[in-house]
Parts: sequence; structure tokens; C-alpha cells
Amino acid sequence: MPHTLNEAIDGYITKQDVDGLDCSVKYANPVLLIFATLFMMQSATALYENARWTTLDNGLQLVVIENHRAPVIHARLAFRVGSDDERDDQAGLAHYLEHMMFRGSATLAPGAFDAAMSRIGADHNASTSKTLTTYLATFGSQHLETWLSLEADRMAAVALLPSEVESERGVVLTEKLQNFDASPERLWGIETRRRLQGDMAARPVIGRQEILETTTPDDLRAFFDAWYKPNNAAIILSGDVSLDVALPLVEAYFSKFEPGTLPARRPYQGEFNSSQALYEVVDERVTEDRGSILTWMPSTERLGYFGEEALRLRYAAFMLSELVSGELRAPLDRALIVDQGIAKSVSFGLYFDDDKSGASASVDPVPGVDVNEALEALEIALPKAIEESLDPALLARAKRRYIRSAIYANDSVSGPAISFARLFGQDEPWERNAEFEQRVSAVSLADIEEVAAIYFRSDQSFRTTLRKEATPLPTLGE
Repeated sequence: MPHTLNEAIDGYITKQDVDGLDCSVKYANPVLLIFATLFMMQSATALYENARWTTLDNGLQLVVIENHRAPVIHARLAFRVGSDDERDDQAGLAHYLEHMMFRGSATLAPGAFDAAMSRIGADHNASTSKTLTTYLATFGSQHLETWLSLEADRMAAVALLPSEVESERGVVLTEKLQNFDASPERLWGIETRRRLQGDMAARPVIGRQEILETTTPDDLRAFFDAWYKPNNAAIILSGDVSLDVALPLVEAYFSKFEPGTLPARRPYQGEFNSSQALYEVVDERVTEDRGSILTWMPSTERLGYFGEEALRLRYAAFMLSELVSGELRAPLDRALIVDQGIAKSVSFGLYFDDDKSGASASVDPVPGVDVNEALEALEIALPKAIEESLDPALLARAKRRYIRSAIYANDSVSGPAISFARLFGQDEPWERNAEFEQRVSAVSLADIEEVAAIYFRSDQSFRTTLRKEATPLPTLGE
């Protein structure tokens, strides 16, 4: 079950399953405190000091992060396209096409790609998000050329055979039914976006039933031809490899692809609907009532990804989340779980997309406590928790904890590759990873107060509940 409503809203859709994407920026895990001494001498910036990158003449970007502790490579071929880039009549095509990339090419029969990856002992998959489609694999470093040749083959000529498209249609529809439609939490998140911001914001990555049922090979081909261009792609390699070794191989297999004119990425169109400041979603499958208080706003002006001012506030938002709920006995947990005893769990986080952002505070009440009562307590406790957290010593501790958490999350062969792929999806410069520790360290209490004032405004906040049975809605402020 997602811990916050925004986890239910957004998700990466993988070839094998539907994975929830944690869209909050709350990296801290109390368990990580156990490992603190292991990382005291390591810098977060040092995780990326062995990263090098270049761009081929056709626009394809290559990033190599050296890590020679084991003869293993984690590889990603990413295309900057996702469900946010689909027209209304294409809802679900990005994810459908991701599936079809495993269904054969001009030279590989259906199933041959998977078989080839199995022969080299590779663990491979793919994922689709709102802004990125990624093909990933982990394999012995001696098999890099094999992986590159296979990815280049299907990028050159994915087959999209009618029989295979039809066969995969059943897989995609079953995935939607079992992993999405069967989740009240996911549907709650989608309904939240629909009510507050319209259909585009509410569109799930998995797509719409009526589109998936009627998608043709020509539809998929047109989507492939539009987006799967080298100047819209990046290869990210992390592990037992160097740029000197990787670059000639990447050029050999990928320099043949011609760049092309890409479609314009769709602008975000959602607008906050203040008339929906309080509502509930009823689903008889719900086993426990849940509630959330959220803010949701367009963010390009101040809190998006771009520009120094936006970055300053974004990192302040990271630290606000960390201060309020990033450790055991954090102020919010202590108020509702320990002191009042009305909640089993409480979560708080801030989240960012390319052009929108928000905050989410959610509560799971204990049996016998109505969810609206718990939400009212949460509304009172949250500003107090923020005020209590505005302490120089607590901020210094939170920064150390946050950096350690990032180090732990990235101290693997796959972690740095994931970080760089995230930058690519956000169209941020590769250098951004090296700035992480510096930007965290620069956050001040004044920055945190500023970002809190931006988010916690009554005209941008709303309350929502997920219930098994409908109940009369209270009046806000009562």
C-alpha cells in the first residue's frame, strides 16, 4: 500500500509489473542510522567523481560511471518520452510500445531478445513513467557489446507484428486490471487529480481502456518513429566499464541512427480547482479508511526544476520534509502516534514534476477514530511540527542524515545510473549530481520557512479521504 497519496497518483509501469513511484522527496530511512559510521568519511559528491559523459554526433548522450568493485555493469537506454507526451487518443501507447520492444525486430524473432539476455545471465526489464521510457539490464561486464548490439537492433527495426501486438494487448489489459484497477489507492490518486486538475493530469501511465483495446500496429509505429530518435536518447552505464572502452562500442552500434525533429512535449495544463477543497472517494474494497491533506500547484515560476531560485527552494523543500518526518520520533509522528494515539502511521513529503509540485500529508487512523477526526488533528499538528523543526541543531543533523541516506541509496552499481537517468528525464545537466552535497549544505532555516509559506496556503490546500462507505462531509474549519 502506498504510504502517501502521491505514491498512489504516479507510477512507473514496468514490463513485468506495476511499480509505485515514490514521488515524495523523502529519502531518509531510520534504518540507515545504523550504517552511519560506514559512510562518515565518504562524500555524496564522491559517488559521481568517476562519472564521465559525451554526446555522439547524432545527439545520443552517453554517461559512464566507473565502479570496478565487481565485474558487473548496470545499463540503461532511456528515451525522453512518457505518458505526459501522449495525445488524448494515444493514452497508454508509451507503455504499450515498451512492451512491444520485447516482441521481436527485423532480425530477432519474438522471444529472441529475452532468450539472448538469459544466455548471458542478464537481469533485464523496462519501465515507463510520465516523462521517461527506460530499458535496463544488469550483466557481467564482458557482455557489454552483446547488450549494445541487442538494444541497437530493436531500436533500428522493432517488428510490431499484428499477431504480437494482439497477443501483448491481453498482457497490457490484464496488467491494468490486476495491478491498477484492482488498487483502490491508485484509483483514489487518479480521482484526486481528475477532480482538481482535469483529465490530462489524471491520466495514468497505464493508459485508458478504450485506447488500449483499439491500438493498432500503425499507431505504435507512428509513436516509435516520432520519439525513438538518438537525439532523444541516452545510454547510461554504471559499473565495471570506462568511457574509453564504452564509447567505441556505442559509436559502432548507435552512430548509424539519424537524428530527427522531435514533437513538442506537451505543456502541463492543470489548474487548481478550489471548489473541490474537500471530498471523499468511496470504494467498497477498502479495508481501512485513509486521508490526506495536500497542496498542489503549478511550479514553473518558483518550485520547478529550472533556474537557481527554483533549485534553492527545491532543496529547502527536501530538508523541510526531512525535518518533519525523516527520523524516528519525528515531530509529526510523535504528535499523532505517541502523544494523541489516534494514528497508526503518518507520512509527509513534497514532490516535484517538471512543471508542478506539491506537498502531501497522510494519516492512517487507529480503529475507532474517524478519518476526518484524524485529518483535523493532522491539520493542527503539521504547522506545529514545522515550527518545532526550525532549529539550527536539528537542521544540521537532518542534513547529515539526508546526505548519508543518498549515499546509501546510490552505493550500488545501479544507484548512480538511476540518478543520472532521473536527470535525463528532467532535462537537467549531468553536472547536477555533483552539486548535491553543496546544495543540501547551503539550505538555511530562512529558506525552509520560505518554502513552507509557499506550500501551506489555504487557497492551495485540500482534504481528501478514501473510505469503504460514504459519510456526510464536514465543513472545513469546524
